[in-house]
Amino acid sequence: MTSPVTILLLDDEPMLRRATTLLLSNRGGSVTAAATPDEAVALAAAHLYDVAILDLSHGGASVAHVAARMRAAGVAPRRVIVVSDTPLEPSDIGEVLQKPYPFDRLLRAVFGAGGRSRTRSGVFPRARPRGRTQPTRSTQRAPRRLTRDARAARVRG
Repeated sequence: MTSPVTILLLDDEPMLRRATTLLLSNRGGSVTAAATPDEAVALAAAHLYDVAILDLSHGGASVAHVAARMRAAGVAPRRVIVVSDTPLEPSDIGEVLQKPYPFDRLLRAVFGAGGRSRTRSGVFPRARPRGRTQPTRSTQRAPRRLTRDARAARVRG
């Protein structure tokens, strides 16, 4: 059995951070999420990661600056994937994904062209479709009993 790919995810948007963490975890990755550049650099110093995904959408430190801080501290992962709103050159930063991108492209960037052998179908495999479900025995209504008058009216009627 292979060990899971260890992933450091830096994303300053909480909803996207949770969704991306869930997507990558369901594909067999071991994800550690960070909300700020300082937190990401501290996590990288504490643990060796295979891949870092850097996504900063609201100003602050640039992803190039975060990657440079990791390299200067000697804690940069082997692969760095930068997610950006604007086109960037992948030269010394690493691989660049420009927003919007399909999740399949992120999966290929993280796990490689072959993907993971331990994939699950869908992003949220435990989610159940909304709508009516089949009634169970405990939720089924008991047949209505007709009163004597109602039965008599049916027979006459």
